[in-house]
Amino acid sequence: MSSHNLYISGQVYELTMSVRTGLPFVPHDYIRAKILSELAVQQSRYPVDILNFAQLPNHFHFALRVLCPTDFFRFVGHFKSEVSHAMNRMFGTTGTTFWCIKDDKPIILSPDKVEDRLVYHLLNPAKAGLVDSILDYRDWE
Repeated sequence: MSSHNLYISGQVYELTMSVRTGLPFVPHDYIRAKILSELAVQQSRYPVDILNFAQLPNHFHFALRVLCPTDFFRFVGHFKSEVSHAMNRMFGTTGTTFWCIKDDKPIILSPDKVEDRLVYHLLNPAKAGLVDSILDYRDWE
């Protein structure tokens, strides 16, 4: 685990990871299936509680409960690595950095704040102007 990151067992963290360029995560069944499959693979290897996952065209939001700090760190790293490899294969790109260098991973200290962040994740596609209503965003079906 990186010395500048401290993760606490049992705590909930909001993880936001963004791509450097483009909109690779269009709401397409294949892309969604690949991402969900990779989440399942990495969760089976490095257990974390995934409380929420929101996919937008250029970033993801998660609410995750840490079970083991080392597993959390590895889950994030391996998920990012495998998704970037899959997207690079799909788009025929190589040698470029897929993700922004730094992820945002603040701890969420209260149940009310967890609820606020989950609502934000749910409403994010409409707020971003992708749809008029969250009910129109097919990624949420």
